[in-house]
Amino acid sequence: MKIIKAAALMIAAVLMLSLVSCGAFGNGDTSGAGNTSAPASSGDPAGQGDQSTAESAASYGEHAAPSGSISVVVLGDSIARGYGLADYERERYSALLSEMLKERYEKVGIANYGIDGQTGRELADSLAADPPAELAGADAVIISIGGNNVLTRLGELFAGADIFNENTANTLKDYFSNMLATDSVGKSKFEAAAVRINELLKKADAAFDGEEFKALIADAANKLREELPAIVSAVKNAGAKRVLVQTIYNPYYDIVVNLRGVETKLDLAKRGEQSVSELNKVISGLASDNGYEVVEIHDAFSASLEKLTNAGIDFASAATGMLNFGVDPHPNAEGHKLIAGLIKDKLLG
Repeated sequence: MKIIKAAALMIAAVLMLSLVSCGAFGNGDTSGAGNTSAPASSGDPAGQGDQSTAESAASYGEHAAPSGSISVVVLGDSIARGYGLADYERERYSALLSEMLKERYEKVGIANYGIDGQTGRELADSLAADPPAELAGADAVIISIGGNNVLTRLGELFAGADIFNENTANTLKDYFSNMLATDSVGKSKFEAAAVRINELLKKADAAFDGEEFKALIADAANKLREELPAIVSAVKNAGAKRVLVQTIYNPYYDIVVNLRGVETKLDLAKRGEQSVSELNKVISGLASDNGYEVVEIHDAFSASLEKLTNAGIDFASAATGMLNFGVDPHPNAEGHKLIAGLIKDKLLG
């Protein structure tokens, strides 16, 4: 586990206002060789669903013998869409999966309907109203959902705790700009800012340990327990042959922020785990009764020694005199490679 010293902007995004970004998730696209029409979108600048041919290897109008072709549909949030990647159409796990599957199949078709910020309820309602045509006869449907069930509520929690306000940015600025000060005025500003940051972190800890946060997690898990069977049922009723549901990784699985002069640590690893553990119990627990398979993303991320998300220190920023700390919880390119490999192993295993 990394202990991050002198990291910057950290509390300011406090942890999980990013789990959402799980973000806010999505973008429908197709990969294979054929083009299919995507859900209505306006160019996809906000990740509202698009389809591209980058991941496509075959026309969905053609269905060769099972041994020679495979068709896959990806549904869900911004993780599925590839939010945060420099070139999401090529780097997201659906595109990588397409290339991996070409080693086994002559024709590979993958349609990606990931949407930024999509919750379980939104996906269930969308499938009930207008299921993608590619679901009919799809060999497999991959689902990434649940993170936004928590994320969309965290802003309310922290607003109520008055953790971040107009003074927070000034406090962080005073802290980092005077961290290396040698004059008495600068040292005094640094010490005062460190005291204020410590109080903010104590408030954050109290919020995460409080009954309101526990109730938020319980509510998110209960809703997913209702939504997931409806999602899987709709996918199967549309004609899909297999359904795979991903567990939710902890985006801060290896991060603890320890600031010089600040007694309280920001244990992002612990808080991230709090936010996903109950959701993963639901995902794993419903699999047998609802006839879907689980792709264990969470454990693979937690066991990895690689940097798999966009969260962490940007060491290049040290040249500016301040280390920048990102809290974006989305997978980076390496994270998407890992997810693609896990899905491939499940599909072909």
